[in-house]
Amino acid sequence: MEITSLFTIDLGGPRLEVTPGSIAVLFGRDLAPQIAHAGALPLPGELAGVRVLVNGVAAPLFFVSPEQINFQVPW
Repeated sequence: MEITSLFTIDLGGPRLEVTPGSIAVLFGRDLAPQIAHAGALPLPGELAGVRVLVNGVAAPLFFVSPEQINFQVPW
């Protein structure tokens, strides 16, 4: 796995600051074995065998693919 960039999204547009509750996007290579998306709420902590930990806490996942992961930064 190689992470090449991280962005968060808020009402003001893309940012580099990661804050609790924000939606973050990781870009890289070999991040997930396949494309998968959350089918319902609450968002799962794992998709396609992939987990994202933020300070040791599993982040809720919206979407994973080999080159991108969309997640919510845990509160």
